[in-house]
Amino acid sequence: IAVVLSSVIIYWSADPYTGRIEGGILYQLFGPPNYFNSLTRATLTSIIVALISTYIAMCISIPLSFIIERRWYGRILRTTLKVPMIIPSSSLGLSVMLLWGPSGLNLIESGIWMIILTHIVFSVPVIVESIIAAYEGSGIEMYEESARTLGADAYNAIETVSLPLIKGGIITGSILSFTRSLGETGATFIVMGRDITIPVLVVNMVEGLAVPAALFTSTYLLALSLIMLAIIRVVTKR
Repeated sequence: IAVVLSSVIIYWSADPYTGRIEGGILYQLFGPPNYFNSLTRATLTSIIVALISTYIAMCISIPLSFIIERRWYGRILRTTLKVPMIIPSSSLGLSVMLLWGPSGLNLIESGIWMIILTHIVFSVPVIVESIIAAYEGSGIEMYEESARTLGADAYNAIETVSLPLIKGGIITGSILSFTRSLGETGATFIVMGRDITIPVLVVNMVEGLAVPAALFTSTYLLALSLIMLAIIRVVTKR
């Protein structure tokens, strides 16, 4: 981090080795390369993708976690869910595109919705594992049984007893999912279409030899991640 920050300062107004302003961050962001507009669009896309994919993944992961813990096929399901966590992200993106894209079911075109679907696929296992860790350490069955003896039905027992007990796991998993979504590059690069996220923009900048702009964008992504994490922490503590 220190190296990147120092490089941003050095390259801020001009190339320190040649003195040319074309090699500076300001020129590459606001001059003819006009990377600032690309960064603005990429920021909006990244935040939308991270928020939507994390929310949907959380909604899927909560019932999945209960199924894994309470059904005989839970271990098989849990093992299957770990596959997106261990395969290369680019392979995951290619698999999603081949299944849901024009070459497969032809239900989703490359673009922001394909990105969101891909991020959901690798986010669900992360949230599920966090919820299961909280579930297994809470003695949740005992509390549910106590609630039932007091007249609560299964739904009310889960809503009033189980969910509060695993709240910490849900929050932790969602934060991990959100931050990974913000920084995901490989899978996004495969399925993005014309919608570019910040990490992909960094790759494009490097390929375009706009290294100073890439340094700034990397620092910006780090700052954005920290700010979003702080906001999430404040909101979830209320």
